[in-house]
Amino acid sequence: MENINDRSDAIELIKKVFSFIEKNELTESSLDNLTKELEEQSTDVSLIKSFKENKFNTKQYPKLNFTIGCDKKGNIIQSEIENIESISDKNFKKLTEHVEKSDDVYLKLLYAIVWKQGDLTKLDGIIKGITNKSDESKTGTTFKSFGKHLRDRSNPIIDQHVIRAYLAITDTNNQNLYAIRKLKDNFIDRKQKEIENYKTWLNNIYQSNIHRDNIDFFYYVDQILFTLGKTIKIKK
Repeated sequence: MENINDRSDAIELIKKVFSFIEKNELTESSLDNLTKELEEQSTDVSLIKSFKENKFNTKQYPKLNFTIGCDKKGNIIQSEIENIESISDKNFKKLTEHVEKSDDVYLKLLYAIVWKQGDLTKLDGIIKGITNKSDESKTGTTFKSFGKHLRDRSNPIIDQHVIRAYLAITDTNNQNLYAIRKLKDNFIDRKQKEIENYKTWLNNIYQSNIHRDNIDFFYYVDQILFTLGKTIKIKK
């Protein structure tokens, strides 16, 4: 059962984070200021400690300054789309052959990491996202969304922590907060409507004067919501 004090502290944290997103231009330095402000203002030391520990790791996930399938102006690069579609077979045989013949040691190293993790098949979802291929399946939401982000950086990255944070922020009367915080790791594929609502909600914030034209907004808001969602999650 949820502790009432823990609940009120979580609500306070959620409100402060949302207010920060709305009122501040999002940059690397402003994200550092968010953590400092929370430390100064919060009465729950353990919750803020958890927020700091869960901070998005930019060394592990550095900013991606490239797109796939589109140029920087959003124009489709048909040759890239066709090349990407051609490697999406059951065993990724064409991709494997390409890497084997390549002289690019960086490409081989990255392929080896994906192979060692057993993640080659996850490329299929990313490719579907990049090529915007029609797909009736409700699984693989995270990777399809990531593919869409790689095509167009204004498409937000979707994962369980980000959507949990969004649901908590928009739970106006906090009536469903406990259930939101208790959501299991695999809930994301069942929240298609909520994901579409999140995209609309995020775009509305982006269109405000303080964020407009800052394409890095999506990168930084993803960091904040990832950290918030991970922090408020009830693990037991």
